[in-house]
Amino acid sequence: MHELPAIRLRHNHRMQARLIACLLLVTVTSIALPAQLKRYDPEWNRPATPHQVIGPIYFVGTNALAAFLITTANGHILLDPGYEESVPLVKNAIRTLGFKYEDIRVLLNSQAHFDHAAGLAAIKKETGATLAAMAEDARLLESGGRGDFLFGERYTYPPVKVDRILKDRDVIELGNVRLVARHTPGHTKGATTFTTTASEGGRTYQVVFATSTTINEGTRLLDNPTYPGIVDDWERTYAILDALSPGVWVSQHTNVFDMEGKLARRGKGTNPYIDPKGYRTWLFASRQRFAAQLAMELARRPGP
Repeated sequence: MHELPAIRLRHNHRMQARLIACLLLVTVTSIALPAQLKRYDPEWNRPATPHQVIGPIYFVGTNALAAFLITTANGHILLDPGYEESVPLVKNAIRTLGFKYEDIRVLLNSQAHFDHAAGLAAIKKETGATLAAMAEDARLLESGGRGDFLFGERYTYPPVKVDRILKDRDVIELGNVRLVARHTPGHTKGATTFTTTASEGGRTYQVVFATSTTINEGTRLLDNPTYPGIVDDWERTYAILDALSPGVWVSQHTNVFDMEGKLARRGKGTNPYIDPKGYRTWLFASRQRFAAQLAMELARRPGP
């Protein structure tokens, strides 16, 4: 297991120097600052090629927003359907792959932000699927995004009833598929990483649907009145993610796991989604960005 350096908040010069050193390390990793968020961005909602990731797992999202269908003989699981406006694209992708949209039985959500959760209410109504979500994000889903620690009331969406409240390590089972929900907060208070296994070529791989590790613009790590435990939560999340050993990993935005590059390499040898090194690279760069922001905030704090 690749050890990531733990960063604990201690307000002394030695720790501040260490944090600033981490900030300097970030210069080797480009940090793309997020553009101004929009309630709906058509550039994030263009059709993408639906395709198999591995085993029963299929990509059915848009060019920018990842949605995944996990198929079983007893119906299907759908993770993160995107915007309200993404639902027709998701529906078409599922049918293009030869599956029935109406056979969705379970809905899952990795984070209760509008660009990953707004389509849930429509799909739940149309299919009768049950929705499972981590407790801390269930409140956001049922309020339609109102009360988010960062966005407040700015990015709302149709409220959706959560049928099953999840806690860390809960298991979601349908047919022969078994998913484990890991509470990995920080991006939202209930952000969730799901893990499962899938086989290809006689080997079985751990598959990780990784939580978003983006720290959205405007988020305060220190002295955050709406999320006072955010630093501890991020530390816990990184410890969980570091302990995983995925052979296959994806996340909620297609650029994070280089979906375009993987599609371009399909049929040219090993399944490009089998990418354990890519997971470690992503996780290390993410931890550097966290360290950088913590360092900057600590450096700007007035001295004693």
